[in-house]
Formats: sequence, structure tokens, C-alpha cells
Amino acid sequence: LTAWTMIKEAIKFIKSRKFSNEINLHIDTNGTGLTDDIIKFIIKNNILLQVSLDGPKQFHDKYRVFPDGRGSFDIIIRSLKKIRKLDAYYYSTKVGFAVTLAPPYNLLERNDFFKGEMFTEHGILPTFVQSFDTRFFEKYCQNSNSNLLQDMKGLKTHYIKARINNTEPSIFEKGFLER
Repeated sequence: LTAWTMIKEAIKFIKSRKFSNEINLHIDTNGTGLTDDIIKFIIKNNILLQVSLDGPKQFHDKYRVFPDGRGSFDIIIRSLKKIRKLDAYYYSTKVGFAVTLAPPYNLLERNDFFKGEMFTEHGILPTFVQSFDTRFFEKYCQNSNSNLLQDMKGLKTHYIKARINNTEPSIFEKGFLER
């Protein structure tokens, strides 16, 4: 969204063409630059929106910070609430979440977070920070006590119980285990 003027012009150009009904527009964002004008434009143009949100504040703000060290969680949640208030249908059908998993993983806590009312109908795309070609783990995770395998077993147990009981698994469980 740092090049919003250019993005907006490109979208207007695409919408002006005959083939525009055949194209789905999609924007990925960290969610910190979603101004009121941008939100209204995105909703009006029915653009799919994927927001990076790594779970509850304590997990999200561990790595997603501004240069001054402030976390971005509260800003993102405010923007999501604005979108939902402006157009609940758009919010429930066009907004999804990219969840980056890094130590501490705490998958069950993240699962509980995404069971909240703001996330009931959304798509979630969980991914892990990759260990190759990065110094991420060396820099941030030297003292991590996270037990990823234990967390994954717990999440799978929740998922299997839901399926056995003929109830819908959480969107986090579905995103994590069905993709």
C-alpha cells in the first residue's frame, strides 16, 4: 500500500477494460496502512484482502513491529473493525489472513484466538518462518522453549474431535491441517 496511488490507477485501468469481470483483484498487506479512503476503495471494488496477522497480540507484536519498536497488532485490529463495520458481508467473504508461525508457536493459543467472532468465516493461510537462507532463528529464537511437535499433536486432536463430533473445526485448524 506504500504505492497506493499507482495501485489505485492500475485497478481503475483494469476495471475500465472489457475483461475486468473475469479478473479477481487481490491485495496482501500487513494492515498498518489501511486508511479510511483505502478501505472504502477496496470494499467498493470488491478486492480480496489478505492481512498478515500472526495471532494474539503477544505473538503478533513479537516480530511485527515498527522501527521504533511499537507493535502493529492494535492498528490492524482497528482497521479490521472498520472494515467489518462498513460492510460485514465484504468482511466475512473477502478478507483472509496470512499467519506466520515462529517460536514460540503456541498453536492452541493461536487456535483459540482465531475462534473469536472477528474470524469465524475467514480463510487462514498459516506458514512457518523457513530456516534456510535466513538468520531469523539465530537472531530471535536462541532461548525458545517451544515444543512444536507437541503443539501440532494438540491441534490435530482438537481437529479430529471436531470431525468425529460432526462439528466444524476452527478456521485455524482447517487452514493449518487441510491445506
